[in-house]
Amino acid sequence: MNNFPKSKAGVKPYSNTIKLGLLNLMPKKVKTENDFITIFSDYETQVEIILLKFDSYTPSSKNVNLDHYHTHYFSINDKLDEIDALIITGAPVEEMPFEEVKYWEEMQTLFEFLKLKKLPTYFICWAAQAALFHYYSIEKELTAYKIFDVYDYQVLYTQCKILKNIEQPIYFPASRHTESNIEKIKANQNLEIVLKNQSHGGLFLIEDKSLPFYYTFGHAEYETDDLKLEYQRDLLIGRKDIVKPQNYNVQEPKNIWKEKSKTLFHNWLREILHTTNLKNLH
Repeated sequence: MNNFPKSKAGVKPYSNTIKLGLLNLMPKKVKTENDFITIFSDYETQVEIILLKFDSYTPSSKNVNLDHYHTHYFSINDKLDEIDALIITGAPVEEMPFEEVKYWEEMQTLFEFLKLKKLPTYFICWAAQAALFHYYSIEKELTAYKIFDVYDYQVLYTQCKILKNIEQPIYFPASRHTESNIEKIKANQNLEIVLKNQSHGGLFLIEDKSLPFYYTFGHAEYETDDLKLEYQRDLLIGRKDIVKPQNYNVQEPKNIWKEKSKTLFHNWLREILHTTNLKNLH
């Protein structure tokens, strides 16, 4: 097991800079880095994105420039007590059992640390499924066809603060082969389904009412051509479970989610700042 830092008592002093940890488990590291840099570049408070990695896992040089990775990524063990919030991305391991993922043991240790410290965390795609499995024993299940499109999501929980100033229709990209068990999520009193597509798109956003966590199953952070590149990759390797998207033109893609994506993530940071400032007042 990895020795994550012990959670320190007290509240951090107010800072004009938000230190945002990004545990980037996506295969295209730089692409994902740039997606989040774009989202937070015009936030009203300076955001310092700290790139984080697990000690137990080094990605393949097939997809990753390892010089860049080792130079710019910090061990998550060394940075957890410095950051104000954390984003954990998706990962190309969703069709594997959780226990067979190479860094699963370190991920479980991290989950326990986040729960203990109550660090605001935004889990994306596989990371969201993994967190729900760890905290609530909610399994993921393979879908017959890949959930792959820009879907129209309905608001099921209007009190969610990070939906402020986001009006319907709400479209966001999704790209996954699995879905967390929706009935078990509905039955859990700690979980509130915020956004859901009523057909194949399934879940998009869940708020945890007992912990400062959000679980999102799509990719609001994606830039315009990300789905296009994934579609081309899936065709190239001959996957049979993909269907051409209906709301996204893979030949001439248009980004209809960008502004709402920024609003979603900016609202999340505002909620964190508001909560931190209230704690500091006391």
